[in-house]
Amino acid sequence: ADLVVDLHGGRTSGLLSFLSGASVRVGQTRAHRPFLYNLKVALSDVGHKVFNYTEMTRFAGLEHIDTYRRLKATVAGRESLRKKMEHRGIMQEKPVVSIHAGAGKVHKQWISRGFAGISDWLSSAGFQVVFVGSNRDREKTLEILSTSKPGPHDLVDKLTLAELMALFEVSSLFIGNDSGPMHLAAAMGTPLVAFFGPSDENRWAPLSPRSVVLRGDARCRVCLHEDCRDGFKCITSLKSEEVKSAVEKLLGPVGAG
Repeated sequence: ADLVVDLHGGRTSGLLSFLSGASVRVGQTRAHRPFLYNLKVALSDVGHKVFNYTEMTRFAGLEHIDTYRRLKATVAGRESLRKKMEHRGIMQEKPVVSIHAGAGKVHKQWISRGFAGISDWLSSAGFQVVFVGSNRDREKTLEILSTSKPGPHDLVDKLTLAELMALFEVSSLFIGNDSGPMHLAAAMGTPLVAFFGPSDENRWAPLSPRSVVLRGDARCRVCLHEDCRDGFKCITSLKSEEVKSAVEKLLGPVGAG
């Protein structure tokens, strides 16, 4: 390799960058092992994180990067999704709302009864609600489905990445926590409502003009994450009424409940 740009700066990525043998190795000045790079970039602590990443790539000589470029589903992904939707009775002519209730950390997850209430509200209004996620999101999703009314479709751990992209492409809305699927939905151009808790939305918000970011109480100045003494109020205190208002801001009047 001639060029390596290490956006992470961790132990493993730094070592792999060095062992790649690339003549130009770009990393952060605050990387775990900055001496492994021969070009080091001092990044800002303010502003969206993605602009830190694009600053590193510009430093490496890549000038033309569109941070708002949208992804598209593949033809194969669309066809495969169509078959799975048909098999589960999800109709193409009715609007779909995709919901991801999980997240990498428990302190990033909105309450299950909140998701159940929003799912019921949307289903009553004629939307087809589809829950998505990986296997680690199954327990959370089952808890939600056990308290919600019949109707939502459970596609957790049932979609490939290509199929998930195709689903977001046809979804009228995505609702979910600060997570990978949330950022993927933004990249697909799907209107979305994102829930934030301990993470700083100024740094990690979805990069999309068609998004609404919500949180409960303000972030603590010093966040203890999973050792929180306040029951994760920064996300658990978020009210369903606020979520409904955000949904209607993007979709217009829903007309149920």
